[in-house]
Amino acid sequence: MEKPLPKIIIAALIVIFIANYSDTLTVIIFLISVLLFIYGLVMLFIYLYQKRQNVRLPSIILIISFALFVVSLSSGVIHSSEDSPYIQQIIKGKNKKTEEENKTYKSDGYEKVPNTFLMKKEDVEKELTDLGLKVRFFDANLQNEADKKRILIPEDTCNKAETDNTRYFSEKDTPDGESGYYAKKGATIIIGYATKDYDGR
Repeated sequence: MEKPLPKIIIAALIVIFIANYSDTLTVIIFLISVLLFIYGLVMLFIYLYQKRQNVRLPSIILIISFALFVVSLSSGVIHSSEDSPYIQQIIKGKNKKTEEENKTYKSDGYEKVPNTFLMKKEDVEKELTDLGLKVRFFDANLQNEADKKRILIPEDTCNKAETDNTRYFSEKDTPDGESGYYAKKGATIIIGYATKDYDGR
């Protein structure tokens, strides 16, 4: 009959390897060891009560539970070591997060100018003011825009902001990965708006 001990040793080594990478798995292994110990103990008492000669099965279960218990304890010690892969992963993750937080972008100190097309003049003024930007409106003939898009551009509706006093940044230049035109706080954004309805339908 094949001896189960080599298989138990191999299984224990695999469990140790897995537990080394996760605190959660260590806790799960500990709970499994406790449950197996209780189960093996109850089974042993039943076998002894029934006066069975062969108590091999409960003995194996108790040995496995003890082995898992030792694994959970050793994994806890390993996790507390700075050389463990688990701790190294945590340190690496924290370092990466710190690098991302400390990373500087070309758009730092700038505010993204929103797309003001078809926005109400009063809404545009409020949004830009909230961003710390100034705004200057001018009477714009938006008939071409209305004809091109075949839409109605109502009175007091804005066109896109002019690019004066702004700077274009690509996705890699901004922390949120949004490309577009940006302006420094206090800059004046020039925007044309409709003083009458322009119907291009």
